[in-house]
Amino acid sequence: MPANREKVDAFLMANPDWEEAAWSARVRQMMADKRFEELVTALRDRNKLDLSLPTLTPEQLDSSQPPFELAEQVSWFFARGNSVSARRIVAEAVEAGQLEGLRVQCALAIQSENWEAAWQALDKYLRETKRADYL
Repeated sequence: MPANREKVDAFLMANPDWEEAAWSARVRQMMADKRFEELVTALRDRNKLDLSLPTLTPEQLDSSQPPFELAEQVSWFFARGNSVSARRIVAEAVEAGQLEGLRVQCALAIQSENWEAAWQALDKYLRETKRADYL
C-alpha cells in the first residue's frame, strides 16, 4: 500500500481539484496505517465537530448537583475528580443509543489521548448521523 499512497499523494499535489474525490481513499489509508489522531482530526475538521468537553461556569462548578446536559455533567464530575462517574454516565448514554454519548465518548478518548478509541466512537457517531462520507 505505501506505493499506492505515494502515487495518490503525488497525484493530489499535481491535481488539487481532485482532493474531494480522493477523500474516501485518504480516510481508508489513514485507517489502514492506524494514523488515528490524524484520522480523528481530519474528520473533526471536515464535519466541523466540537469534540471537546465544555468549560463550566463558576456557578455550575459550585452547584451541588450536576448540570442537565451530558457533556456538562461529564465536565462537572471531572472537575470534582470523579472520572469513574463521568465515564459511567457516558457509557450509559452510549448504551441507551444517545448520539451525544458517542460524541462525548470521543471527547473523553481525545482528552486521554486514546486516539484509537476516539476513532471508534467518532466512526459510530458519523455513521449514526449519516455523515460517514468515507464508506
